[in-house]
Amino acid sequence: MIYNIFLTRKCNLCCEYCGSCRFPTNLPHEITYSLDRLKEFIEKDNDATIAFYGGEPTLRIHLIEKIIDNIRAKTFIIQTNGTRLNKIPKNYLEKISIILVSIDGSQEITDLNRGKGTFNRVINNLQDIRPHFKGELIARMTLSESSDVYRDVRWLLYSKNPKFDGVHWQINFMFDDLEKWNNIHSWIQKYNSDINKLINEWVLNMREHRVQRIYPFMAIMQSLLLNQTTKLRCGAGWIYHTIDTNGNILACPITGELSSFWIGNINKINDPEILRDALLIKNEPCISCDVFDICGGRCLFANYFKPWGDEGYNIICTTIKNLINKLIEKKDEVSNLIASGIINIKDFDYFKYSGVEIIP
Repeated sequence: MIYNIFLTRKCNLCCEYCGSCRFPTNLPHEITYSLDRLKEFIEKDNDATIAFYGGEPTLRIHLIEKIIDNIRAKTFIIQTNGTRLNKIPKNYLEKISIILVSIDGSQEITDLNRGKGTFNRVINNLQDIRPHFKGELIARMTLSESSDVYRDVRWLLYSKNPKFDGVHWQINFMFDDLEKWNNIHSWIQKYNSDINKLINEWVLNMREHRVQRIYPFMAIMQSLLLNQTTKLRCGAGWIYHTIDTNGNILACPITGELSSFWIGNINKINDPEILRDALLIKNEPCISCDVFDICGGRCLFANYFKPWGDEGYNIICTTIKNLINKLIEKKDEVSNLIASGIINIKDFDYFKYSGVEIIP
């Protein structure tokens, strides 16, 4: 399983769409349990992955070093805003397999959302570490009303310095107030149109023997090609578990203060296996939806709480159905490219539940 560890709840940025910035938490800012207990807990899982999370995890590099040195895990991942990546010593950077770095596209959109000067800091750090980091560097985007998914994904996809290995995005739906969107219907209409354009280009690129690692496209297409169904694609609640600073184990990383999402505490649970499938999507409209087996439910938090109500929830589902149906439309063409040897089914492989968003 994946153990997503809050190293701290502090962050050195205050991004426009971050609820933690606008609504300070009452949870401890720092870890209150012992690392010896964390080691004992995680090492009972012979297939453990550790993901460093926050807040901003690079504010606690000493904890990253201690955990890598002392806790056995098959894979280490970090999700970071990128502003302090250059502070991680090279010998520890080499032990991290995946870096998910928050960047929304070009300087204009990134600085608009994350603060003036953030883009240059992140890019400079990525250029600094790229020669030493041999793992997968993934651009993690957040889309807001100012975003243009076609423009911003392509900017990251074709960036040369640094070169990103993959791109994914999360839309700021239901994590922020609906009233902050001036015209959500118009934005969604353009978003769906741009997704269709991106998918067309993505498949066109396959004719040149390239399967670009656009995660929402790649993962869903793999499922379609292999006739696989899925649970919640981020893994929340069933295989991807977040350990909060107080030791609480959360089904979803944004639910630290919502007790209905607490599925245990590392000081009280001896066998991590009991966390598997702890909280699954069981609510409407997801379980009756005709794309549920491919979508998996989009978001555990949103499904249970529906912060925008049923109407808002259904509006957001139109973006998911458009994405999935467009990829279904392209399935036969992609199958033919595989059959012709132009691409390989293995080109769609990826490390599952690393923290990437498959259903934005």
